Amino acid sequence: MPIIRCSRCDRRCEVKPYRLRSGKPLCCSNSCAAKLRGFNPATTRSKRVRSKAERLYTKTPMSIDSIASIVKISRSTLLLWAKQGCWEPFPRNFSARTNYRNAAADLLGRPLKKGEHVHHIDGDITNNAHDNLHVYPNATEHTLAHGSLEKCAFLLVRQGLIQFDRVTGRYHLRPL
Repeated sequence: MPIIRCSRCDRRCEVKPYRLRSGKPLCCSNSCAAKLRGFNPATTRSKRVRSKAERLYTKTPMSIDSIASIVKISRSTLLLWAKQGCWEPFPRNFSARTNYRNAAADLLGRPLKKGEHVHHIDGDITNNAHDNLHVYPNATEHTLAHGSLEKCAFLLVRQGLIQFDRVTGRYHLRPL
C-alpha cells in the first residue's frame, strides 16, 4: 500500500490505492479527517449540552440539581453558564412545592417518605385542599394515574365532548 503524509498532522501512514484517486485531502485517521473539515466532537457536544441546559433552565420549573443531572454537568457549571449567557430563569416557586407536600403529610398524619409522589386530582397545583391530594408510593404509580387520565380525555374526544382546534392546536370543551 502507498505511504502518504497526513494532510492535518503530517504523520506518515498507509492508505488504500483507491483513496489516492479521490482527489480529496488524505488523513491518517477519521478523527484527523473530521478535524480537518472543522468538526470537533467535543465542542459540538458542548454546544448541544449548553443549548439543552438553557432550554431546561428557562422553560421548565425543574430544580437546578435536576437540570444539572439530566445534562450531566455540575451545578456550578450550570449556574456559571446561566450567568454568562444572561439566561432568564423560569420562575421556581419552592414554597409552593413545600406547601403541597406539607398538606399531603398532614393528610396522611405522617411525613412523606422518600420517593412518594403527591398528585393533584383536579390538576391545579395551587389547590392544596386535602380532598384534592392523593399520595402515590412511587413515580410509576403516579405516571399510571396520569396515563389513565389521558385515556379518559381521549374517550371524551371520541364522544365529541372535547374538541381539538386545528388553528390553535389546543383542546377545549365543546360548547353546550
